[in-house]
Amino acid sequence: MVKKDKLRGLIFITVFVLMWLLLESLTFGQTVTELQPAEQPITQSEPVQTAMQQPIEYTRLSGKDRYETSVKISQHGWPKESEYAVIARGDDFPDALCAGPLAKKYDAPILLTPSNMLHPEVSKEIERLGVTDIIIVGGAGAISYQIEEQLISRGINVERIAGADRYETSVKIAEKLGKVTQAVFATGTGFPDSLSISSIAAYTNMPILLTDKHNLNPGAVQYMIKNKIKKAYIIGGEGVIASNVQNDIKTIAANTKRLSGSDRFETNVAVMDEFKDSLNFKNIYLAVADGPYGDEFADALSGSVLASYTKAPVILVYEDIPQSTLEFVNSRMANDVKITALGGEAVVPEYIVGDLLNIERPSIYIKAIDAPLSVKPGDIKYISLEVNPKDAKITAAVNKPGVVSVSILDNSLRIRGVSQGFVTITLTAKRPGYKDTTATLEISPCILNVEKNSFYDTIQDAVNKSSPGDTIKIASGTYNEHIVINKDNLKLIGYDRDTTIIDATQDGRTTKAGIKIVNSSGVEIRNLTVRNAGVKRTKEKTSESYGIFMLNSDKSMLDNLYLRGNGEYEVYLRDGCDLNVVQNCIIDGQDTHSDYWSLDGIFSQGGESGVGSLNDDNKFISNTIRNVVYGISLTACKGTQITDNSITAGDHTSWQGSQSVGIIISNSSDGDVNGNTIKGSQFGIRMSILSGISPYAYAGTPDDNNIMGNEINTRVHGIRVMGSRNKVENNHISGNALGDGIWLADTTEDTKVIGNTIIDNDTGIFAETTLNEIYLNKISSNNTGVKNSTDIMLDATRNYWGDIYPKDYISANVDYSPWLGSLDDAPEGFKIPSPAVWHTDDSLQEVYNLAQNSDIINLYNNTYILDKQFVINKDLTIKGMSRGSTIIKINYDTDNSGDGRGVIFVEQGKTLSVSNLTIDGTGHKVMEALRISGYANINNIRIKSIAYDIENGWGIYAFNNADINIRDSYISEVKKVGIGIYDNAQATIGGEGTADGNTFGGELDSAAIQYAVHVKGSRSNSRILLTGNTINNFTSQNNDEIYSTAGVFVEEGSAEIKSNKFNGCSKGIQALIGAWVNGSRINESNAKKAGQAVDTANNYTNTGFANVVFYNKSNGRQIYPRPEGASAFDTEQPPEGGIIPMQIYLQEQ
Repeated sequence: MVKKDKLRGLIFITVFVLMWLLLESLTFGQTVTELQPAEQPITQSEPVQTAMQQPIEYTRLSGKDRYETSVKISQHGWPKESEYAVIARGDDFPDALCAGPLAKKYDAPILLTPSNMLHPEVSKEIERLGVTDIIIVGGAGAISYQIEEQLISRGINVERIAGADRYETSVKIAEKLGKVTQAVFATGTGFPDSLSISSIAAYTNMPILLTDKHNLNPGAVQYMIKNKIKKAYIIGGEGVIASNVQNDIKTIAANTKRLSGSDRFETNVAVMDEFKDSLNFKNIYLAVADGPYGDEFADALSGSVLASYTKAPVILVYEDIPQSTLEFVNSRMANDVKITALGGEAVVPEYIVGDLLNIERPSIYIKAIDAPLSVKPGDIKYISLEVNPKDAKITAAVNKPGVVSVSILDNSLRIRGVSQGFVTITLTAKRPGYKDTTATLEISPCILNVEKNSFYDTIQDAVNKSSPGDTIKIASGTYNEHIVINKDNLKLIGYDRDTTIIDATQDGRTTKAGIKIVNSSGVEIRNLTVRNAGVKRTKEKTSESYGIFMLNSDKSMLDNLYLRGNGEYEVYLRDGCDLNVVQNCIIDGQDTHSDYWSLDGIFSQGGESGVGSLNDDNKFISNTIRNVVYGISLTACKGTQITDNSITAGDHTSWQGSQSVGIIISNSSDGDVNGNTIKGSQFGIRMSILSGISPYAYAGTPDDNNIMGNEINTRVHGIRVMGSRNKVENNHISGNALGDGIWLADTTEDTKVIGNTIIDNDTGIFAETTLNEIYLNKISSNNTGVKNSTDIMLDATRNYWGDIYPKDYISANVDYSPWLGSLDDAPEGFKIPSPAVWHTDDSLQEVYNLAQNSDIINLYNNTYILDKQFVINKDLTIKGMSRGSTIIKINYDTDNSGDGRGVIFVEQGKTLSVSNLTIDGTGHKVMEALRISGYANINNIRIKSIAYDIENGWGIYAFNNADINIRDSYISEVKKVGIGIYDNAQATIGGEGTADGNTFGGELDSAAIQYAVHVKGSRSNSRILLTGNTINNFTSQNNDEIYSTAGVFVEEGSAEIKSNKFNGCSKGIQALIGAWVNGSRINESNAKKAGQAVDTANNYTNTGFANVVFYNKSNGRQIYPRPEGASAFDTEQPPEGGIIPMQIYLQEQ
């Protein structure tokens, strides 16, 4: 127990960790990547998935040491055999650096070995390869004579290339390459620059000549002169090869270029950039080029000749990949890149591969162990940090060193208190292969602990003694008091919501509010129960009839509270309360001692006109509210957010005459009411407009509110809307058997009612006004779908009505057509599916304007008037209910030229599928019923009465590469042509059986239809397949003329004519010379053959004379004529009940 006089001198500094409560566990979130952690190496040639899901082939070539790694590289690059091998010293670089081009010339692997003994694995590899010739690079100091003799004893030819020093050795290696015109110069005192150029020098056959920084080796000079070197590259800056050496080289090779950067890695980039046009970035090799010992050359050297075979770059790394290297390689790397790491993970870590593939690095995990609650000025506290990976480096910094000082000692955070105040401590965690990760800690003012029978044994006493910004921690217990807070940033934190209780009963006396917050900002109240406030035990109201009362206070938080049986209002925000949050609370209006209920769960009420102000931008989130008449009520508020609450309200004898409501919005605007569940009440959500005499009328009507995604199962009305520009979207409203799902009151305008599910109500939507938008709603299983109480037509089109016909489901003056066949359910609400199914019974053009590509339009039985051309510029399916009752009536005169000739025009590249309807041109001048430049599937339609004048009229006109399929349709009373196929169009007319065939009638009037089918165009493009059709009564007085009436006229192009019936036709089929009929081209000599092809294709006629006539257009002569004296109608009748094969007249020529 702390005595009062001792407490006065104490200033506590308390550390709060925002990320984890009281620093009990501070964790940096770990990002999961698809690259495995370092301790789980990727197996050889494992495909890796990048963030873009491109398959990457990734290989690691490594052994236990550099010698075994050279063997692994050899096994990978030379899986079968090799005549040659190059052997170099593995623990020192000078002689070995220049071996890459030499090994490439002899198609040989580079094998590394200790200088005084042949490494056992290398020996085995030589045997596996079947090597017959070995080149040793360097003198006996590099590779001993003992090794040479051992190889010779195995019957292997051995050649040693060595000079007096490393510089002379490089010249002797160069001489083995033969005739060259280019050379590379690199320092002989370091290896990285040579490694950068090694694979490039190998595939370009450039020797690598080593040089001293200040003096060019005389042997190199003689070599250049002898070989007439024209171009030279100097690798590295003037720090390794001085400018005077560059000048000496340039005197021989005028074209000399230095490739360098600020360090070995930038030099590596400079080399790759120079040769970027020849390098193949579909293959990349990674190798280490730095380290603590200065001999990290081996893996890159061994791999350089392997890389040269695919012209792949060797990228140098150490612990990390430099940003400049990463940017250069990523800008050129192929999506299907093959990556090879040379050496183990200790030298080329996995995360470097991940960097190349844009895979995010993992984060570092930190957890604080046994964090202290407070630290006094002058005291020192240590917070142990559990870190993974353990070798991550942690640093700490503070923004105000005058309050605390911080440091990291052995994975512990050391905090020394200096003074009182707010500060932020930033911890930064770093480790190669991981993202730099930071987290913040906050230092706050002191904590006042409240506990029964302690120094502060009442909460109010602690509040009175506190300063702004203090935290009051309340131990478990029942505190019989009511609290008044008038200080900013004060925090009341209970130990546990269910055991830390403020009970305002106070020995049965009349109580006041449980907690009052007045003229304060930033107050936080958490983890408490508040009960029995604001009531007399006689059930009468008191002047402070609320559990928690806020007046003119802002930015405060009520979190994880349990309010029970607190007078009239459980939570009451009054007059100028802004930016407050009530969340995660249980609010129960049931009195603890009686049957009394609270009126409001949460009541937010702005000030009165002239003396107060609105309540702005408050949030009520994830609360459970029950046993109240009104769940949440707003009056004179703006910008309120009501989200994810569960509200169960109802009528109660405590408040007789009050209609229960889940959420009330009175004279409040710009609110968001989202994701709430409301049940049990009469109203789900009710908007109200207070009269002009109300002191709150100044707040205006309830405008610009968003009512979205709520689940409402109430008894009378789901949502009543008033005001302007509100959105009622994606709500699920049901169960209002005595009223309406949505009630649009007479003051409602410019409101959107979209995407709601409205089911099992008496009326789905009741509208007292028509000034709103209602669409994409699912309105089904209601007694009445939509009711309009006005005399003005209400637009309720574009909704889904279930499987019923909406006309039987609405009141008068409701426009329901077009409507949707279904709606896709999505998290954000209903949307039109793709493809969509539309229904209409009044306007084809209106539903067409709504339809999107690939949609389906169902036409109910009705007559659809077309007053202008109907252009199809999207893929579409149009279905009638029946050919006899679904009528498209043409009600205008078409043009007589151009595309305007067609009533329904299908544009090029578009597809129309049409079925089960009639197109009727009666009473108007119509050139073409269907004009098709695209694609069409036509099934079970009728085309009738199509005539522009006495000579023109087409049922279907297909042209310009059109492709159509016509089945089971009836075309009659067309002035000129039933179906015309022109200008490279194609058509399938009919099908295999009679059920799929079409019927053509020629009985318009005395000037009968001229052709059922007319084909004109080249054989390769204008062609038809005519199968299973019935062609009736195509007759003419001039049957022997070329352009007289015929069932089918193949003027040009190609026709396959099979299994058709020609009834009463003076000429069933006629064709001009040059046309193709049933696979035969019509000419003077093969008319008989072509006619027989028609006869054998199961075409039939009910006349006994020839029904096939072929003409020569140039002279009008029939080359396959009708018989002499044949009349238009032969009296010979077919066998009873049947038809006879089409008779072909064969006139001897």
